[in-house]
Amino acid sequence: MGSLQPPAAIAEEAPKVQLTRPEIDGKLARVPVVALVNADDAPFLTNGRIGYFYLDPTEALLSLKLLQKNSPEARLKVITLPEVYFPLVRGEQADLGGDLRLRPSRRQIVWANRALAFQKNENSLLPKSLDEDKGQVPVFYSERVSYGEGASATFPFFLRKEDLDAAFVELQGATAASSGAATTSHSTEGSKALDITYRCFATAAGGGIASW
Repeated sequence: MGSLQPPAAIAEEAPKVQLTRPEIDGKLARVPVVALVNADDAPFLTNGRIGYFYLDPTEALLSLKLLQKNSPEARLKVITLPEVYFPLVRGEQADLGGDLRLRPSRRQIVWANRALAFQKNENSLLPKSLDEDKGQVPVFYSERVSYGEGASATFPFFLRKEDLDAAFVELQGATAASSGAATTSHSTEGSKALDITYRCFATAAGGGIASW
């Protein structure tokens, strides 16, 4: 999903790279989201006037089946993340009649909360746990999965922990092939989770995201 310097490095030094809004949108355009819409192509607002853009199409389909019991006109619409994130989720919602949120899969929330439990820090501004109903979207990274060395090293961030694990296996395989060394294991304890709505996009106030 792109890469960042590790969070500690971001806090200690100024960002080395600033992306423009079009560059950010170009990267986020790789991420599809699924909306539940009505006959007017507008998002359905349920649960106290809350509408969700789903990152997991399976969960969107399950929600659609429940919604169609009372609203048979409801349907799914696939769009890209930049089409909804900045203009709707992070934009002015006063005229929307409700609150629009991203909704990660429950599976990724479980993985994220396990990782957060292993990285407890009393001085951290991050929440102790994440909740998909609140629109808190985790991103995952591991200090064992990096590209480059030293100050030029970048750490890829992933919306799915399974993709992080696959990147770890691929990177370890490439390292073992070049050095003849055996691969090492990777576990939940070795991964980190952040809330994308706080950590990544909070740095975009100046029009870019640091070292994304």
